[in-house]
Amino acid sequence: MGIGDNLILVDSQTEFNIKHNPIATKETTNNFELFRFGDEKLKGYFVKDKNDKLIPLEEYNKCCYLVDSGIYNNVYYPLDSFNECYKRDYYILLYKISFKIGAKSFSLSYSDEEKYSKKGEYSHTIGAKVNHPIVKVEANANMNNKNSSQEYNKTESDINMSMSKSEVSKEKFNSWLENEKINIRAFDNIIGPYIDRYFDEGKIDEGSITREDIKIEHNINSHKEFVKVSAGFKHAPTFIKGKFNFDTEKSSASKIEIAKKVKVKIEF
Repeated sequence: MGIGDNLILVDSQTEFNIKHNPIATKETTNNFELFRFGDEKLKGYFVKDKNDKLIPLEEYNKCCYLVDSGIYNNVYYPLDSFNECYKRDYYILLYKISFKIGAKSFSLSYSDEEKYSKKGEYSHTIGAKVNHPIVKVEANANMNNKNSSQEYNKTESDINMSMSKSEVSKEKFNSWLENEKINIRAFDNIIGPYIDRYFDEGKIDEGSITREDIKIEHNINSHKEFVKVSAGFKHAPTFIKGKFNFDTEKSSASKIEIAKKVKVKIEF
């Protein structure tokens, strides 16, 4: 039996405080299942953070909110970095799946924009480039010095790969999915019909997928949970606020949006 999609991981004292103050903690615990560090039920599950580090959940000792990755059957992402973790794994696994079932070229580009109102009077620009064997990311954040300004975090990425067509056998593909605990149905919105054809026939002789403006609903839904939890921190008791690291100034802003533009082209 699973342990639920949304978890709160806490030490024993915080667990006691939450359970004995249900009304005061309702806004910050609603829709989340409470677990104490080292709970036996957590065995076999993992948390994967924004640094791509995989940690057994029963060994994790940081008070945090966790959400089922939706990509792996036994992996959770921290709620406050879900967007980064989900994108990283989704895009790389989509690329790997495509080539394992016989793709000969793969192209993906996306652009995210996080926009919210923020009070303050300051101005600065941050630019960063991150190199990855598959993914190249450029990120920029611009802040304007207005009393009620708009702040943006924009991320853009392009993945372009090609190789000789060489699918693996269905047995090897299924073994890989099982060993990695991958939820193959998480990719149905892009490549589902080709996955089904591969399972039926063992190969894909030819075909092409071209998709634009793809919505990744699991990512969007988790972001909404983050907004709700963060807003609840405005009224949370000190024994909650002191245990969790949330950017409440940003998260409790009047408007938060994530606009996703994902384009994919896969040739078989």
